[in-house]
Amino acid sequence: MPAIVSPAPSPRRPVLAVAVALLGIACGLANGAAMTPTTDRLLFAPGVAIAGFLVAFHGMLLARAARPFWARVAVRVAGSWIAATGILVLGMHR
Repeated sequence: MPAIVSPAPSPRRPVLAVAVALLGIACGLANGAAMTPTTDRLLFAPGVAIAGFLVAFHGMLLARAARPFWARVAVRVAGSWIAATGILVLGMHR
């Protein structure tokens, strides 16, 4: 089974690559807006990248370790709430 959480078929690699690239650009724009003129860019960018990687990696580890059925459902529910929150936040920007 190639998927970590869902037994649904995986998207094709080019589609996944484009989605990841667009999400990376969106996160970069959001974090770039938080930079002030006094922010050290050489420390800020790697720090944001490492923090994002660690959060995603720990989430994947927790999802992978979910053995009972209810735990896998809980991971899906948490993911959907995170996605819904992101969509709501995107809707707040003018």
